[in-house]
Amino acid sequence: MGQNYCQINKNKLEVLETSAYDEVRKNHYGLKNSVYKFLGIIKVKNFSKKRFDEILKSIIKEVYKIPMIPLEIFIFSNSIEVKWIANNFQIIDCGEKYLKLSLQFVKNLDYVNIKDLEVNTGSFLDDPKKLDKKMKDKFNYNPKFNKLCLKMKKIKKLI
Repeated sequence: MGQNYCQINKNKLEVLETSAYDEVRKNHYGLKNSVYKFLGIIKVKNFSKKRFDEILKSIIKEVYKIPMIPLEIFIFSNSIEVKWIANNFQIIDCGEKYLKLSLQFVKNLDYVNIKDLEVNTGSFLDDPKKLDKKMKDKFNYNPKFNKLCLKMKKIKKLI
């Protein structure tokens, strides 16, 4: 496995080809499960209460400017994780389409003016969302990184 973090300022396709495509679990696509989430992460150096508060205020201000607002922000002792969560069941049939959706996620991050925000490719190894056959009316077989496919509400801060 490669690194769990990829800097956004690298060539987008290179980032995804060298980490996401190799690391993503095959059960994230192939019509068996549903896409669950995409994660961004900021590693906090020289952690202090003042620095932390500055970073958090900056993140919240900036993410409301982008087309796709994340649903949650998790605060850890040495990092801040920004989380976009899929709405209902977003189903992908092959690895190439998963790569394309991941590229749309990275493109969304290009709109964010947050220093050190990176793609957390560790989420590509997480358990996908299991399909619930009773919810077939909620299945989307052509997911995009947009408001129809992602949960869009006010950001929840989780410490």
